[in-house]
Amino acid sequence: MKFTKEELNPPKFRDAINAQCKYCIYDEKAGQGSWLNQIELCTCKNCPLYAVRPLTRVTTKLRAKARRKITGNKVQDHGFKPSNKS
Repeated sequence: MKFTKEELNPPKFRDAINAQCKYCIYDEKAGQGSWLNQIELCTCKNCPLYAVRPLTRVTTKLRAKARRKITGNKVQDHGFKPSNKS
């Protein structure tokens, strides 16, 4: 069985999600901001990627602050990367 280059080296999940969202909604001629700004304004809540769509850093920090307020847990400001600690 032969595999394509894409099958042997699939993109990371985050890269694949970003690419799909950009493909779906971004219009460089719309003049409504960067691809990230346009994706953040997406209103298609029935999209399976809606909850994990890329957001700007400002919105990510605001969401983390709101989550801390609700849960009382500390969330690292540098992203939602899984920890290597067990």
